[in-house]
Amino acid sequence: MAIEVAEGTTLQEPALFYLPFLRARKLVEEPTEHLLPFHRVRSIAVGVRNAAALSEAALFIQRIGQIRYFTSDWPLLELHFEDADEAHVDLRPTLPLILRGGN
Repeated sequence: MAIEVAEGTTLQEPALFYLPFLRARKLVEEPTEHLLPFHRVRSIAVGVRNAAALSEAALFIQRIGQIRYFTSDWPLLELHFEDADEAHVDLRPTLPLILRGGN
């Protein structure tokens, strides 16, 4: 097994990893009981200081629709979920993470 790491990313953006072995087989069954109404990730958005200066690897991932980058004063990860109505959990300042449901 190997973890592939994108080359050419800068310290101003998150590193990009690809785990090809996860596509090949399902290692662990996902739990069906969740404490929050979030189940399936619909999209991922990442806040970076300068979205105009992303690496070629980050631009490629954005172009194919895997991650959307936006300019933010602080690093931030937003996970958007399907089937979670208008649920919203903002974990800042403890974690730079926002969980969103609905559209």
